[in-house]
Amino acid sequence: MEEKATALFAKKNQVFFAYNRHWVHCSRRKLHLMRQHDLDKLFKRGNKYHVQYLFSHYNGNETLIPVFRHPHDLWVKKHGLMNTHDGNILAVNHGDDAFHLLVELAPNVLGFAECVDFDKNSEKVRFVPYRYNRKTKKIYGYLE
Repeated sequence: MEEKATALFAKKNQVFFAYNRHWVHCSRRKLHLMRQHDLDKLFKRGNKYHVQYLFSHYNGNETLIPVFRHPHDLWVKKHGLMNTHDGNILAVNHGDDAFHLLVELAPNVLGFAECVDFDKNSEKVRFVPYRYNRKTKKIYGYLE
């Protein structure tokens, strides 16, 4: 068995790899990536990845999880927590008592913020990350 898989292309919610002379896919969810992450930039065509985990389904399909550095891990390691960063608002959701924001801190780096009052016309915000969950790869913060 080969120990590396070659990235072929990314579709809407999956990345396809060439592994052991056939196609194998990996879902966005298994990689802890959201729909706002750009799979084509994270898994460039032709790059080789070590295989972290490979499993077969009952219908004969195979799924693999490649070894790669998640963009959130790299960003948190470089910038740390409790520092103020500029960000762009990607999505706003209004809950019962607060607004829930999805903020893009860098390309393919997303943070979650919750605030009571929010200017709906603003596109840029000052984001302060205060917690990072390494298992779910989520950055939580608040607006300055």
